[in-house]
Amino acid sequence: MADQLENSIPILERFRLDNRVALVTGGGQGIGRAFAHALGEAGAMVAVVDMVADRAETVANELATKGVEVMAVTADITKADQVKRMVKTILDCWGILTISVNNAGIAGWF
Repeated sequence: MADQLENSIPILERFRLDNRVALVTGGGQGIGRAFAHALGEAGAMVAVVDMVADRAETVANELATKGVEVMAVTADITKADQVKRMVKTILDCWGILTISVNNAGIAGWF
């Protein structure tokens, strides 16, 4: 049975993220940007979260050009009120949050 399944579904199809909603903190550059692109290309809807609005918007525009359903969210994840607003924004738009990539770099004590 397992052999039949392995042969019937191409490997990349097993990793599809259709109908999943992902948020990527620190998504405006570096590893976060790469995660946002990978998740979007795999079929997920992506919320690109960054504390710098222009960076989040730039990556969101890159993904939109690829046909990804995407939003840019500006939030400082060290601030509880901004984290709550971020999650509310995503839930208000897509109704669910299934993947969280907690990538933002934080220095200091909070």
